[in-house]
Amino acid sequence: MLMRPDGNARGETVEVTEPIENPARHAHRAPMNQERGHGREIHRALRTAFWVLAVAIGLWGLYLALSEWRAFPAWSLLLAAYLLVAGPGAVAWCWRQLARLVGRDPDKVAPDWLGDGPLPSLDELGEDAAIVLECDEDLLERPFERRPHHTALDLVIRMYAHDRCDWFAYVLREATGWPVVEAASPRKPSAHRLNRDPQGRLVDAYGHVTLDDLRQRYGIGDLEIVEDAVIRRDFAPDRRYLARLGCAMLYLPWEPFASMRGALEAWVRHGHVACAAPSAVVQPPTTGRTFD
Repeated sequence: MLMRPDGNARGETVEVTEPIENPARHAHRAPMNQERGHGREIHRALRTAFWVLAVAIGLWGLYLALSEWRAFPAWSLLLAAYLLVAGPGAVAWCWRQLARLVGRDPDKVAPDWLGDGPLPSLDELGEDAAIVLECDEDLLERPFERRPHHTALDLVIRMYAHDRCDWFAYVLREATGWPVVEAASPRKPSAHRLNRDPQGRLVDAYGHVTLDDLRQRYGIGDLEIVEDAVIRRDFAPDRRYLARLGCAMLYLPWEPFASMRGALEAWVRHGHVACAAPSAVVQPPTTGRTFD
């Protein structure tokens, strides 16, 4: 069950003006960040080379299949197998390159701002989150099961903290400019993506969190923060729906979202870039939030 932070046992709050993360730790992480950044550059270069080769092979096979099909009927079978395996990806890649050349980059599609119309309610966002969770976890060993005690807020946070953290980090970066970072283990793939505010604090759907919070939440003891994480196109949300996805932040009752609610609403309605982090915020305890 999701435990909401509401101060300490006496109902008091704690004012925090220091970054949660110790800046000295960045020197320790620098080699890891540099290695991952170099790895991403190699991956992008190899991916581009692969798609160029795939397109070339496809065109060559198509030419042979059409011009020499009587002498080489096997080319027809090879072309069919190629189109089934690599064809759709190669066509999509060519389409994206063509879109960039003519100035229609899908990454530059303007979001559908909500204007002065009604904002989606928390219940509506919770229903949307439940559908996403059921679809994403349907084939897992322990698929998501909605229970009576799960509120709409529980469902929204579960989606953005576990299944679609990339969406949340992407939208928060668009709204505030806060860079995306990655919580990753040297021995496992990335566990989580989130943001870092101008004061160096980590921010996700649970508000301000620490590295220890993330290690406890995901059960990975050697998580480290990797700066300047890249969100793959496959994991990024459709830009047309950024405003609606950003509405979830309006219902988060903890910092920094509580202090930014006005600016965030201006962003989802009209696209005005939201705010920087407050110089001093009220930060409830963050440890021990789980979902069952």
